[in-house]
Amino acid sequence: MMINLSRLLPRVVAALPLLLLGGLLFSSWLPGGTDRALAWKPTSDRQGVGHAQQPVAPVAHAAPASGTAVLTFKYNNRHSGHNPAEVLLTTSNVNVSTFGKRLTLAVDGQVYAQPLYVPSLPIQGRVRNVVFVATEHDSVYAFDADATRPERALLWRTSFLGRGVQVPTNHDVACNDLVPEIGITGTPVIDAATRTLYVVAFTKEGGRLVYRLHALDVTTGQERKGSPVTIQASVRGTGAGSRRGLLAFDPRFQRQRAALVLANGQIYIAWGSFCDNMPYHGWIMSYQYTGSAFRQTAVFNDTPDGARAGIWGSGGALTADERGFLYFTSGNGSFNLHLGGRNAGDSVGKLSPDLRLVDYFTPFNERCLDDADADLGSAAPLLLPTVGELIASGKEGRIYVLARNRLGHYHTIPDACNHQGRSDVDQIVQEFPPTTIGGLFSTPAYWRGPDGEYVYFASVNRPVVAYRLLNNGRLSSQPVSATPEELPFPGANVVVTSSGNRAGTGILWLVDPRGVLRAYDASNLAHELYSSDQSPERDSLPGYVKFSVPTVADGRVFVPSGKALVIYGLLPTVRLLPSPGQRQGGPQGPEPHPVQPLRLPHAGPQTRPGPQGQPGPQSEPGPGRNPASGLRPGPRALSALAAAVPPASLSAAGSAPSGSAAGGPAQSEPQTVPAYNNVGVSNDDRPTAANFDQGGNSYSAQALQRAGVNPGDHVFAGGFVFVWPNVLSGEPDNYVAAGQTLPVEHQPRARLLGLLGAADHGVARGQLVITFTDGTTLTVPIAFSDWTLDGGGSRPLPGSPQAVSMPYFNSPSGPVQMKCYLFYVSIALPQGKTVKSVTLPAAVSGGRMHVFAVALQ
Repeated sequence: MMINLSRLLPRVVAALPLLLLGGLLFSSWLPGGTDRALAWKPTSDRQGVGHAQQPVAPVAHAAPASGTAVLTFKYNNRHSGHNPAEVLLTTSNVNVSTFGKRLTLAVDGQVYAQPLYVPSLPIQGRVRNVVFVATEHDSVYAFDADATRPERALLWRTSFLGRGVQVPTNHDVACNDLVPEIGITGTPVIDAATRTLYVVAFTKEGGRLVYRLHALDVTTGQERKGSPVTIQASVRGTGAGSRRGLLAFDPRFQRQRAALVLANGQIYIAWGSFCDNMPYHGWIMSYQYTGSAFRQTAVFNDTPDGARAGIWGSGGALTADERGFLYFTSGNGSFNLHLGGRNAGDSVGKLSPDLRLVDYFTPFNERCLDDADADLGSAAPLLLPTVGELIASGKEGRIYVLARNRLGHYHTIPDACNHQGRSDVDQIVQEFPPTTIGGLFSTPAYWRGPDGEYVYFASVNRPVVAYRLLNNGRLSSQPVSATPEELPFPGANVVVTSSGNRAGTGILWLVDPRGVLRAYDASNLAHELYSSDQSPERDSLPGYVKFSVPTVADGRVFVPSGKALVIYGLLPTVRLLPSPGQRQGGPQGPEPHPVQPLRLPHAGPQTRPGPQGQPGPQSEPGPGRNPASGLRPGPRALSALAAAVPPASLSAAGSAPSGSAAGGPAQSEPQTVPAYNNVGVSNDDRPTAANFDQGGNSYSAQALQRAGVNPGDHVFAGGFVFVWPNVLSGEPDNYVAAGQTLPVEHQPRARLLGLLGAADHGVARGQLVITFTDGTTLTVPIAFSDWTLDGGGSRPLPGSPQAVSMPYFNSPSGPVQMKCYLFYVSIALPQGKTVKSVTLPAAVSGGRMHVFAVALQ
């Protein structure tokens, strides 16, 4: 048969766009999609003996995803945090003039899990780009990522609550680290091959706490056949909580914060603790979904004959390599691997696909890290894609570079705790000394740019820094670039987007704990491209949650927040010209006045200066955090005059006033909050930045961190849950008592009032005035012990017991090896009274009285 090419060719050309579109849509869900850099390669299932294991029937598998899909935590199983398929957002168009907030979508709970994204998904009769969100209210949402109005965005919502099934609260687990609800915390994972989303939900049923693993159809939100499965496990062991040689998994003490990992045809799930409440352990379990049922395939416990050593990684925790091996970091806990034991606290572990420990690394100063709660468990490992290495860090601020085929085991020296500055004892590829970075509560990120490879760290009270990865597999001795801003606790989980390694496309993204989305040139972090506080009226976030990870794909930035998902992207091409005299790209506002920026003390970070010296937007504290007084701040964009009077916060949908991002009650009336008047904390490398005692001495931020005290985090003492000031080291962070009145969040049934603080130059005594909501007052004497107990020559006052102990403090010339302390006082409250405010002593005898926080119980 003869083919007339002159007739056929025009038809082929005309049909080419449709053929290309169909190919793209088809490849989005077939193995070997459009971008191998993000694809998952199926690996063969391996059978073996872990602590507990079951036969494996390989059905579900991790198929390669489309180039722009985000199916797992930080883009891939290495948790590199790198999306190399972003072609729309570049360093030239991400700025306040062309980029900003597009949409805010209200949800029913806080969003701790990273949003996931599936492009070109056939759903509800159309092909859509879909973003998935999991909440602490035990719900999963699917939204149309291209929607322009909130009411048109929801595709489906699945709730795991119902009759007799409630969401647990912080009271159910005696832990205020996450309040008020604890439902879904770990990031889910999506299997592209079967279009299934796997998620772990925490529920309360008839007074019993339960974890269940669910398999949802991503197109409908419906449970797959045989889903869910109740999570239960046990291993042989004599550790804390064991009975008759058997250690059972107990949901009351195990927090599922770590992201789920899909590898080897199995879903891997890890657990840490609720506020270190005993007895807890680090657990990892694997499940396989056969298409009709779940099957538990293996169980690993990292301290079966000991205790503690949670696996949480600030939301990361588990990574997997191309051969199917898994890697984890454990928190402080029992350790005896070097003696042939099975306890792996304070370690980096390598597991076979069936969860057998095959290799490990433990720092030489493990015992010191354990004693100080300065372990590796706060930072998840990063697997480098171009060399067979991983990067680990932790609360100590030390960076470790490990060879994955020989992690290094444990090698120590006598009296290691007095030689912690050494970095030549561990037998690993490379090690940096402590405090090289701040404490790390995230996973480092990786990018291969046009001029080399980089590793990024976003630690506490330090700038975000980039190290170059050298050809010999080591990091550069010093950072090659750093951001202008330092980040308060907990730092940030950064991600990097680029179009391959093309110049001008690398962007580093993060959510600042002050409630600000930031973007930097990944090749030069000193160049900030965009921040949401440059135009707060348009772009501000409605709240912040700890360990937030933004998801960036297809020109959109999905930011998890307090009861909302916020979508940023390129703005419409029509631009509004600024009014005469208005700064382009800046917020509209009143004519500048020569006033100093007001600060919201103890409510979180300091006010960032705005245009022409005006105060910038304020930010909310972390989830569930009150200021020192207990007052919950409201929206961040506050004018100079209103900055000290935070209004009630608004819900994500902009409706009637509601609680803060933590879901607590809103303030019924504005209350003026006085400013801090003392700088009490300094970094070890900048000791002159603070002056706690008028002699240039101050608390060490690093010593506080090792004692478990971080900016914006909780301090537990005597049953009180204090909130440590969420400010950077070297900034005002406490009150020297001088008659200041501190508003307190109303708590009608409170029995006790507590103050966290200390005195300098001896014991400080004064009269505290408590004002109640009915207008009555109560005056009581209070006293704080000296912060060094007079150089170790005295004991704490009976009414001022120790809350925190540190081995040294900072002087202008460096650390002084003398113990220092924080104390608390407890005051009984009259029955039936509700505290409105407390007024610190106006006159103090003896030394000076410092107050860092106020709490009720």
